[in-house]
Amino acid sequence: LNREYTLYKDNGVIYNKNTSSKEDFLYHLPEARVSNNGRYKCMVRIMGQEMTSKSEKLTVTGMSPPILHVDKSRTTEGEDITVRCLAPGETGSFFFYFYDNSSEIHDEHRNTNQAEIKLHLSDVGAHMIHCIYKVFIMSESVPSDESNTVIVTVEELSIKPFLEISPVNNIYEGDNLTIRCSILGFNQSHKGMNLLLNQGTNLLSVGNATAAIEYNMMVEATAPTLSFDCRLTVKNLIKVDTKTISVTELFSVPQLVMSPPQVFQMKPMTLICKSQHVALERVNKEDLTYSLDPAEHFLTPNGAGIFSGRALKNEFNYACIAEAKGIRKRSGTLTINPKVPVSVPSIRVADKPI
Repeated sequence: LNREYTLYKDNGVIYNKNTSSKEDFLYHLPEARVSNNGRYKCMVRIMGQEMTSKSEKLTVTGMSPPILHVDKSRTTEGEDITVRCLAPGETGSFFFYFYDNSSEIHDEHRNTNQAEIKLHLSDVGAHMIHCIYKVFIMSESVPSDESNTVIVTVEELSIKPFLEISPVNNIYEGDNLTIRCSILGFNQSHKGMNLLLNQGTNLLSVGNATAAIEYNMMVEATAPTLSFDCRLTVKNLIKVDTKTISVTELFSVPQLVMSPPQVFQMKPMTLICKSQHVALERVNKEDLTYSLDPAEHFLTPNGAGIFSGRALKNEFNYACIAEAKGIRKRSGTLTINPKVPVSVPSIRVADKPI
C-alpha cells in the first residue's frame, strides 16, 4: 500500500513523502538548533483515509556563542570600521545587536547567521565592541550569550580648523571685520575635506582644504555678541573652532514721540525722534541724522530730530530713521489720530406762540 506522510511544525508543513515501505517514517535533524524549537505532528494518508498524531514539543537548549570580527583595531576619527557578527552553525531568522562600551548602537535583521555593518566611532579613545544575536521562533525570541569583545582605539585626527577674527576688541557696529577660516596640520594625504564659515546659523562662505577662507564684513549690532565658527568636515567627522566677539552699538534704535500727546485737527504739533544712547567716542552728535518716513510728511525740520507742523485732518502713520556711518535704524510706527475740535454752540428760540 502506498503511504503519504506529512510532517508539520507549528501547523506548517515542513516535509512530505510518499512511500510503499512498511517501515516507520523517520525525519532526521542532524544538528538540532534553537530554530528547530516548536510543536511537531505528523499525518499519514492511506487509500484516502487520514490519521493525525498528537503534537509533541521539541525544545533545543544552548546556542553557539557569537563571534565578532573587525577589520582594524586602530583607526582615526572620521574613519569607518567594518564589523561582522557571526552565529556559528545557527539557522533561522536573526536579529543582531552591536554594542559600544555596553551601549547598544545598532541592530540588524538577517535571514542568515551573520551580519556585517560599518560603524562610525566618533569619540577619540578606546571602544569595547561586542555583539549578541536573537533567533526568532514564531512570536518568541531566544537571546544568545555575548560575543567576544574587541577593543578598537580611535585616534584623534592630526588636523583641526583654526578661526581668526580681526579686530577682536573694541568693536563697534559699522566696523569692518576680517575673518579667516583655515586648517592647521594639513597635508596632501588628507582627502575629501571641506571648510565652512558660519555666523550663528547663517552660512557665510564655503571652501576646500587647499586654501583658507577669508571673509570681510561690516558689523551690525544685531545682538550684544556675535558668534562665528570655522567648521572642518572630513567624511563623517566634523570639527569646529568657535569664537565670540562683543559689539558695541553706535546708537540705539530711535524712539518717536509726539508733543503734545494729543492733538486736534490742523493744530500745531511736534514730532521728536531721538536715540537714547550714542557712542560719542565713535560718532559725533552732528554725524547722527534723523529723518521721517514717509518723506511726504508735511512737517518742517526744526533741529536734530525735531519736526514741526500742523496735524492733518485724517489718521496718519509716521516712523523715523536714525543714520550714521552707513548704519540705519528705524523706530516703531507712531499712529496719529487727530481729534475733531468742538464747534461753537448756537442757541435760538423757536417762533411759536406762548
